[in-house]
Amino acid sequence: MSTTLPVALQTTYDSRRGTFAHLLRVQRTDGVVFGFTSANNSVTIGGTFYDAENGLTIGSLASSAGLAVDNMELSTINDGTIFTRAQILGGVWQNAAFVIYRYNWAIPSDGLEPLAAGTIGQVRLQDATITAELRGLQQYLQQNVGNATTRTCRARFADYPSPNANNLCRVVAAAYMEELTVSAVIDDRTFEDAGAAIPGDPDWASVTLLLHLNGADGSTALTDVSAAPYSVVAFGNAALSVVQLKFGVTSALFPATLAAGVPSYAKITPGPMNALGSGNFTVEGWVRPNARTATYPCLIGNYPSYGAGGLAIFLGHGSANVNKWQVAIGGSGFPNIQSSSSIVYDAWTHFALVRNGATISLYVGGVLEGSAAASGSYSGATATWIGASGDSLATSMLNGYVDEVRISALARYTAAFTPPATAFLGPDAVSGARPDDWFGDGVLKWTSGANVGMTMRIKTYIGSTKRFTLVFAPPSAMVNGDTLTAIAGCRKRLMDDCKTKFSNILNFQGEPHLPGIDRLTAAADVNV
Repeated sequence: MSTTLPVALQTTYDSRRGTFAHLLRVQRTDGVVFGFTSANNSVTIGGTFYDAENGLTIGSLASSAGLAVDNMELSTINDGTIFTRAQILGGVWQNAAFVIYRYNWAIPSDGLEPLAAGTIGQVRLQDATITAELRGLQQYLQQNVGNATTRTCRARFADYPSPNANNLCRVVAAAYMEELTVSAVIDDRTFEDAGAAIPGDPDWASVTLLLHLNGADGSTALTDVSAAPYSVVAFGNAALSVVQLKFGVTSALFPATLAAGVPSYAKITPGPMNALGSGNFTVEGWVRPNARTATYPCLIGNYPSYGAGGLAIFLGHGSANVNKWQVAIGGSGFPNIQSSSSIVYDAWTHFALVRNGATISLYVGGVLEGSAAASGSYSGATATWIGASGDSLATSMLNGYVDEVRISALARYTAAFTPPATAFLGPDAVSGARPDDWFGDGVLKWTSGANVGMTMRIKTYIGSTKRFTLVFAPPSAMVNGDTLTAIAGCRKRLMDDCKTKFSNILNFQGEPHLPGIDRLTAAADVNV
């Protein structure tokens, strides 16, 4: 907040005209802005409309020379148009940011003199008026700084709903958020979700590799969850990462760096791409390239060397058309397929390499980028590589993130398509229900209905009926069709939540094994 007094306003002060009034600008926690003026006429300044009809009285407008908190009060008419009981109970006015200005109501263009800033504290709803406590910025100096030693975790799970750079939990909230719709209202605090069952993959029998690439941050366990799983080995600095992800809790990072001289990539021996033979197939997944730092950045393939059978997808190859997707097929002229669109960096893109009969096609983001003739078997290598090419590992490292890799022994796509909106499915139907208490102590936010924009805490969840019970009833009644977003709950238990539920034990922010005071002081017959 600038404290420089505008020249025109200073001139008005010096003239002692006395045509001054106060402005109050308030921005609620949901982003909605309100303006009030103590003058008789409303005014718009700096894009904010300051309303005179509701009236404005600010009492005890005084600043402290020390560190004491400046406490003021705002009073305005309670006509139900600005402050409502539902909003006050919903908390959208709590900690709303305010700034108080003085201005010349006769000549508003003279500028504004900022007098005070802070946040709104307690709000009192009365019959005719609303009174809100205005707390100065010194209020923040009364907050504790630093951490105390505690047995339970001190972090807020996923730092939700107000994420910031100091998130100690490190869990990404988006990975545990679900969209819900109220289908049955049980009482004023309890409702059931209408989520329909999602069928499993009808072509599960054809899946030969499925990597969800979920796990603990930094883990090198890249687990295949197909019916006959392969062993996937990470080399160099390839590992799971929470920094970027498309689905789940992590993705695989291939940083294009050497670890003690070893390139970063993943290898599957024997490779699932070798087993494709001469039949139809689909090799697909998601990639988020950071930059092109290698000469031949390879995304996935079993391309052992030029002139040998195999397949590989490259994000640029050599010095020509470095920003195009390129595919090498067998030992014929390279590239056999080159995209018309350019590679998009720092964004997730779905890719699919599909053989359908005598044609191999490349789809990027669901769009057909090119096709080439397919002939014979593509099993000319002994392994499948992800993040590099087997014949030149050091010069073909990817530099990016990969998520949700699937290989199927059928042509899943034969025309343009919309990329999957969820992680690849397994063999069984997904009911949409989570285990009991999955959302317990979690948070939900209403996205439609009378409570829209309000955030509330979840008390319990019953998975079999998708029944949610809130800690407090929402300000307005829930009705069927209301939509909301819910995030899983963490009860700060080391083994049950952090380790088992979220695979995040390395970021547990507590000291559960410290001895208590009784154990430190309980000593028998100590002589002094």
